[in-house]
Amino acid sequence: MSKFKRLQFTEYVKKLPTAAVFEHFVNDESSQRRIVSPDLINTISTEFMQKEALSLRFSQLNEQVKKICFLIYLHGDAGLHATPYKEHHQELMNSFLLYMASDHRGDTFYFGFPDLENSMGSLLAKYMGESSTVSIPSSPLIAEPCSTLSDMVIFAGLALQGLVKRKKDGQLSQITLVELKKKIHCTDSAHTTKLDGETIDTYGELLCAFAEKRRLIEQHGEGFDTLYNGWFELFKNPSQDLHTELIRFYLDSLGGWSFTLVIQLLSATHDQWLSSTIFEELDASGFNTFLQMLFCLGVVELQLEHGEILYRRKQPSYSVEHSQSDQRIMVLPDFSVILPQELAPTKLMQFLQVGEVNSFDKVYKGTINRVCIFNSLSRGTTADTLIDLLQQWNTPANIIESVKEWIREFSRLGIIRQQVVVSFDQQTSRELSSFTTISNLLEPVEVHRIFKIKEGCEKRVEDILKDMGFDARLATKEPSHFTDASITFKNQPENPMISLDFKHQVVAEPRSVKSGKYSEELKNLDQSEMYHVIEYATLMGYDLRIVYEGDDSIGPGEYTFKPYKCIQGPDSHITTQHAITGVITKYFIKKIAKIGVKTA
Repeated sequence: MSKFKRLQFTEYVKKLPTAAVFEHFVNDESSQRRIVSPDLINTISTEFMQKEALSLRFSQLNEQVKKICFLIYLHGDAGLHATPYKEHHQELMNSFLLYMASDHRGDTFYFGFPDLENSMGSLLAKYMGESSTVSIPSSPLIAEPCSTLSDMVIFAGLALQGLVKRKKDGQLSQITLVELKKKIHCTDSAHTTKLDGETIDTYGELLCAFAEKRRLIEQHGEGFDTLYNGWFELFKNPSQDLHTELIRFYLDSLGGWSFTLVIQLLSATHDQWLSSTIFEELDASGFNTFLQMLFCLGVVELQLEHGEILYRRKQPSYSVEHSQSDQRIMVLPDFSVILPQELAPTKLMQFLQVGEVNSFDKVYKGTINRVCIFNSLSRGTTADTLIDLLQQWNTPANIIESVKEWIREFSRLGIIRQQVVVSFDQQTSRELSSFTTISNLLEPVEVHRIFKIKEGCEKRVEDILKDMGFDARLATKEPSHFTDASITFKNQPENPMISLDFKHQVVAEPRSVKSGKYSEELKNLDQSEMYHVIEYATLMGYDLRIVYEGDDSIGPGEYTFKPYKCIQGPDSHITTQHAITGVITKYFIKKIAKIGVKTA
């Protein structure tokens, strides 16, 4: 989500009428010369931004206005809607610790000055911390960063099972959220009563949006395709890096909250607890949900005391090294499995090759089943890999024998949808195998007999085979990644189109994508504007239309494709990947004569 550059304090003073500058900032009444020079502006700014001066000015505000100031700086680049605070407007504006601007609809918002943010943050955090902390002796609820990564694995498991779906309005389906709530850490029996439903829904949307951004899932209709190998590689990254990336993605999706100020506030309370009630009385636009999301992400501790939610900053621990006993997966003879909650995300991901997680309450409870085995084989996982995993867990012999039988079942039959080369005699087969140039491009498939499906009977054949107990999928390698996805994130606040004019002049409505440089019409643009168009198409998941002059590998002509990556430099180019074959194609920017964006 876009953010907007806020007005610096010095720039704001320049926009003030001369009389206002002398009335509020210049104490020399004997001076007859009323000229606001650049030197005077610099002097005013330097003196005003001294920490002692800011502290004095802040201390003179009434208690309610101090809390409103906190909310204004907390809302950062999004701004705080001014309408609910009309009765305090004059005192707020006369403090000069903030300013007001309007969006394209004429709605007004309060903003804090970026160049005052550090000093004001310290003052505001200290004041709010002193006025809202309590001490309680009971034990807090703690969500570890590694628990958050395990929740991501659980989401991957739902996607692999085909249980991740979106409704027509773009939000995750109820069945997806219900399944997620049964299996993730922050909704176990100890936590459920402390988190509201909106927080859990938002957490689910976050995991889904992050997976789309990381190109691990791709939406097809209401459902999603997913990449097991992509998820498994993801969790090989250092836990701290991955956890930080997820938090940063969440904050960027919000587009407004000042995370720095939140951490300053939580740090100012030291070991005491911050009460949520101070924000409820000021209509904090979902700040409690925001803090609960930070709990889900392992950033804060949470406590419920007499119906009041309390928060405290947590120092995260990223260690995922546990003893072998802590990592032990217990497989019972009835195919049920018990997995410890401390299990490393990579090991939890391994389990999804043979089974599914059914619930979480202190430990994960799952089952090994035929569907998961078939799904893994269809993704290209070898039978030896699956058997080795089961043996590592000391799986009972009856289960290993059942899995071997399932593997034999899967290997009996498959429907080929790819283009194939069919050799009709032994001599031709030997010739193809011995000629390295082509044998490197072919993969032999061992079969007993090939049946050609009669034209128009494909669906009926598949249904009959399914009724007969066959899984007609072939073992194929997963593509390295999907095409770009257009990411949606529930409850994304709409950022105001800020007019940085002191007189609150209303800005024009943004142009439709049907016109301007982002339109479908093919246009001649310079290289810097081309980059903007490419970034826009990539972000929104739209196709690019280009007129290409041609190069050594691509002929001249008009092309339409979904951009995957744009590389800038001496050989600037766009890459795109064929959704089926996985072939990467490179278009050089300097060879693009015209460009447009196809939005539908």
